[in-house]
Amino acid sequence: MSNFAFDGGIKVGYQHYFDKEVLGVKKAFGIQTNMYFGIGTPINNTVPYEYLRGNTTYYQTSFLPIKTGVDVNFLWDFWESGEHTLGMFVGIGYRFGYYASLKNSNNASNSWGDTYSQEFAGLYLNEFYPQIGLNYYFGSHQFSLIYRIGGVFPPISQVEKNKFDTVWGDPTLEERIYFETSMLQENYLSIGYSYRF
Repeated sequence: MSNFAFDGGIKVGYQHYFDKEVLGVKKAFGIQTNMYFGIGTPINNTVPYEYLRGNTTYYQTSFLPIKTGVDVNFLWDFWESGEHTLGMFVGIGYRFGYYASLKNSNNASNSWGDTYSQEFAGLYLNEFYPQIGLNYYFGSHQFSLIYRIGGVFPPISQVEKNKFDTVWGDPTLEERIYFETSMLQENYLSIGYSYRF
């Protein structure tokens, strides 16, 4: 199942421009590197699954994303007028995400009123990605729009396998249901603000 998630965080970094006269702009090319730490809104899912005898199990999960990472970008400022500068960049990045389980257990309940639960630890996700973006500078203020391209490098995620046992009144009849939970980060759009010292 997929859903939207919103993250917020802090970046601390350094950028350096090389002296170049391109399109009448001095120091038009540069490099930027930064480190990131952030936290997201909780990700809640309820997945219905219908199986034997028309009974439906509802599998519930809830995670809080906590992320850290590093980015390296190559900058090109292609327009400048007074204190206004417009540029673009391309780069690569790495993110490590830890998805903390917000419940001591994640639950499954069926349409007969039975509830099953199992301890569920947090999950992690490692991502490598390319990104592209636009920068607008006004004096020391920098605004950015970044598009991270997902799916280019396969993410590496821990897989949690949850098993719930359902007994249909007859102790000899038992159906085992397995749910596998992992994280997948796809395309990503972010808006940022930086102050250049």
